[in-house]
Amino acid sequence: MRKFTLCLLCCICSLLPCAAQFMKPSMSYDQAVHELQTMSERRLNAIWDLGAIGDSRAVPVILDVMLNGDAEFCRNCVAILMNFDDRRAVPMILKALDKYQEIQVSEECIAVLDYFKDYTATPTVLRRLPQHKQDENHTLAALYYLIHAADPAMKGAMLDLVGDTKNSQRVRVLALEALETLHDPSIGAQIIPLINEKENPVVAGRAALLAGRVGIREAIANLVQLLPVPMPYRQLPALQGLAGLQDPAAVEPLAQFLSVDDPELRLAAVDGLAAFRQPELATYLISSLGDGDAVVRAHAATGLGNCGSASAVPALLKALKDEHAAVRTAAAEALGKYRGARKELTARLADASAEVRATVVQALGATGDPTCAPALAARLADADAGVRAAAATALARLGEGAVPAILPLLKAGKPVVRARAAETLGRLKATPAIPALTARLADPSPLVRLWALSALGEMPQPPQKAIKQGFKDADPAVRTEAARVVDRRHLTALARALLPLLTTGTRPERAAAYAALCTLAGKDLGPTPSAWEAWVKETGK
Repeated sequence: MRKFTLCLLCCICSLLPCAAQFMKPSMSYDQAVHELQTMSERRLNAIWDLGAIGDSRAVPVILDVMLNGDAEFCRNCVAILMNFDDRRAVPMILKALDKYQEIQVSEECIAVLDYFKDYTATPTVLRRLPQHKQDENHTLAALYYLIHAADPAMKGAMLDLVGDTKNSQRVRVLALEALETLHDPSIGAQIIPLINEKENPVVAGRAALLAGRVGIREAIANLVQLLPVPMPYRQLPALQGLAGLQDPAAVEPLAQFLSVDDPELRLAAVDGLAAFRQPELATYLISSLGDGDAVVRAHAATGLGNCGSASAVPALLKALKDEHAAVRTAAAEALGKYRGARKELTARLADASAEVRATVVQALGATGDPTCAPALAARLADADAGVRAAAATALARLGEGAVPAILPLLKAGKPVVRARAAETLGRLKATPAIPALTARLADPSPLVRLWALSALGEMPQPPQKAIKQGFKDADPAVRTEAARVVDRRHLTALARALLPLLTTGTRPERAAAYAALCTLAGKDLGPTPSAWEAWVKETGK
C-alpha cells in the first residue's frame, strides 16, 4: 500500500495542507498547545488540530517539541509543518533528518524539504540512498529531491542507480532525469551502453534522450542504430537525441524520417533539422511544408524562419494560404524575418483567424517599413482586441513615419479605435499629433479622453495647459490620469491643480494626487490636505 501511495508523493505533499485545513479540530488552540508542550497521549491529535486551526503561532511550538518524541511523532510534526508554509521549519526538519534513521521519517523530511525548495540536505539524502535502497518509495522521494537539487555531487550515486538493472524502471528513469540536470557530457561511458539495452526499451529511450540533451557526441552511432527498430520508445528518443547533438553526421539519419508514416516521428525529424538553423538544410524543411500533418507543416515553417535561407520565401508564401490557421500563423511569423514579402503579408491582414492577423501585424511591424503604416493603422479597428493591441505595438516600431496614417483614426467611429490611436501616438511621442490629441480631450468617450491625456503626457515637452484640462474632466478616471501624468513628468507648475483631488476626489484620485505631491516636493508631508496647501503657498507652485 505504501508503494502505491508514495508513487503519488508529490500529490500527497500538496494535498496534506489542504486536508489539515478542512479537518474539524477536536480541541482549541490553547488546549492543543498544552497537549503538545506536556507531550500527553493526545499529542498526535494536537498536532493535526493545530494544522486545522492554521494559527502560525503554532510553528515555534511544534518546532520546540518535534524532536522530543519517537519517529512517528516527528513524522507527523514534519507533515503538518507544511500546512503553515513557514520556512522557519527548515532547520529543524534538517535536524530531524539527521536524527531519525527510520524510512518513514526520512521520506517525509525529504518530501517537505523539496516542498520548501531547500536543497542543503543533499549530502544527507545521498547517504540515505544506499541505506534504504531496499525501499523503493524512499528512493523515489530522494530522486525527486535530487532532480530539483541538480547538485553535481550526486553524479556517482545516480550512475550506480542507472547501471543496476535490478532497480525498477521508474527508479532508473528518474536517475537519468537527475543526471540530465547536471549537463555533464563526461558520463558518456556509462550512458552509451544503456542506449542499446534491449531488456528495458524505456530506459534505453531515456538514455538516448539524455545523450542528446547533455551533448554526448560519441553516442551518435548508437542513436543511429536505434532508428530502424520500429518501437516508439526507441525511435522517437533516438531522433530527439540526434537533434540535441546538432552534429552534421545526424542530418542524413534525421532526413530519412521526413517521409515515414508516423507523424510524431516526422515531427521529431523536422524539429531536429530545424534546430541546426542552417540555410543549407532549408530544402528538407521546404519539403515538409507539403506534409499531410498540419503540426509538421507549422513546425517546418517555423524552422524555415530561423534558417535564414531566401530560397524558403516562395514556399512560405504558399503556406500563407494553408487551410490550417496554425500553419498560416507560423508562415507569417517566418516571413517577417525575410525582406520582400510585404505585399503578400499585407493581403493576409484580412485572414479569418485573429491569431494569423495578429502575427501578420507583428511581422509587418518588424520590417520597420513606414509604407506598412496605412495597412497596420487599419488594424486598430480590428474586431479582435489582441489584433488591435498588436497593431498599436507594430505602429510604434515604425516610428514617426506612421503618424500620418494614425491621425485620421482619432476621429474614427468607434471609441476603442480612437483610444488605440491615441495610445499609439503617445508611444511614438509624436509631437505633430499634439493639436489632434488636445482636441480629443473633448471626446464624448471617457476612454478616448483618458488615452489622449496619457499620450500628451508622453510627449517630449508635455503641453501643460492641455494636461491641466484633465483635472476638470467629468470622469474620475481621467482626473486620476491627470495626476499620474503630473507625477510621471514632474510637472511642478501643476501642483496647485492636485489640491482639490485630495479633498473631494475618489480614493484613486486622492492616492494619485498624494503620490504626485510627494514626488514634486521630494518629501512626504502626510495625507492632510492643509499641509500640502501650505507647501504650495510657500513654494509658489
